[in-house]
Amino acid sequence: MAKEFIGIFSEMGWISGVLLTLGILFCIIEIFVPGVGFFGITGSISTIAGIIYRSIEGITFFQFVLLILLVVSLFVFALLCLIILIKIGAVSDKGLFSTSTALPRDYGNNKEYKKLIGKIGKTISEMKLGGKVKIRGKIYEALSEQHYIPKNKYVKVVRLENSYVVVRRFWE
Repeated sequence: MAKEFIGIFSEMGWISGVLLTLGILFCIIEIFVPGVGFFGITGSISTIAGIIYRSIEGITFFQFVLLILLVVSLFVFALLCLIILIKIGAVSDKGLFSTSTALPRDYGNNKEYKKLIGKIGKTISEMKLGGKVKIRGKIYEALSEQHYIPKNKYVKVVRLENSYVVVRRFWE
C-alpha cells in the first residue's frame, strides 16, 4: 500500500501537480473565506482537472481511490480546523470575518427593526453599560438598561435608542 501511495506522487507530472496543489489550496481558501466565488469555483475545477490529468498519466485504480481519499481528507481536515477556530472564538460563526452589527444607522425608518422590541436575545459580551447581543441569529450593539449583565445571559429588548438596542436582563 505504501508503494502505491508513493507511486501517486513520484510519477506525477508537473501539470497534474500544479493543478492539484492550486485546486486544494483554492478550495481551502474558499472554506475560510466563504461565498461561492473565484477561489471555490477555480479550486474545484482545478482539483478535478488535476485528478483527471493524473489518471491520464497512468495510475492504477487503487492509486486513483487513494488520491480521491487524500483530497477528501484534506478538505475534511480544513473544515474541522475551521470548526475548532469558530468554537474557540478565533473566527465568528456568522459572516466569518465580519465585525459589523445588524442594526443600520437608519433603523428608525424600518418597521422590521421596531419588531425587535419585546424580543429575547442573549449577550455575547459582558454588558457593563454597552455590549453586543444576539437576537434571532443577528448581532446588535446594545445598551443595558441596568448596570451590568454577564456574558451568555438572556435579555429582552425594551426600546431602540440612537443606533443601539436597549435591553434589560430577562430572568429565566
